[in-house]
Amino acid sequence: MRRRGGILRMGAFCLLAVCLFSCGRPASEEQFVRTDQADAWGRYVFAVDFDDPACTYALDLLVSLDCKNVEFKSFGGMKLGMLWESPSGIPYEESLTVGPGNAVGGNFFSKYLRTGYRTDLRPAEYGRWTLYVSVPDAQEAVCNVSGIGLVMKREQHGSR
Repeated sequence: MRRRGGILRMGAFCLLAVCLFSCGRPASEEQFVRTDQADAWGRYVFAVDFDDPACTYALDLLVSLDCKNVEFKSFGGMKLGMLWESPSGIPYEESLTVGPGNAVGGNFFSKYLRTGYRTDLRPAEYGRWTLYVSVPDAQEAVCNVSGIGLVMKREQHGSR
């Protein structure tokens, strides 16, 4: 009986050790904000951790549209406002256009767009950034945005 208890304790210890040493940060993270979760100004808000100087980052943007095939045929694209706020509060602003060429799937009632937004990114400041994505009202006339997603991938590098 004593031996069995020792084996169980040793097994539990090994399981705990495996969990402790194998739980690293994932190589990628995904966030999705539905339209009804947008902030008071209608912006899709993402918290993005650029906290590892040993990594470069890649970002993809996903846009989910509620529109039928007929409507999507007349969809010429939309210009998204991208406002980044650094950990110290410095704003950086740019725009990104997504269109029918970015379609990656969907069905009769909805479409999904995905575009590579940034590659080999090294932030000006390390820490938690906030990304605000805006969709101008006029751009949504043909296809309604039902949500926007952000995929961040990390690539570990040696010391620089």
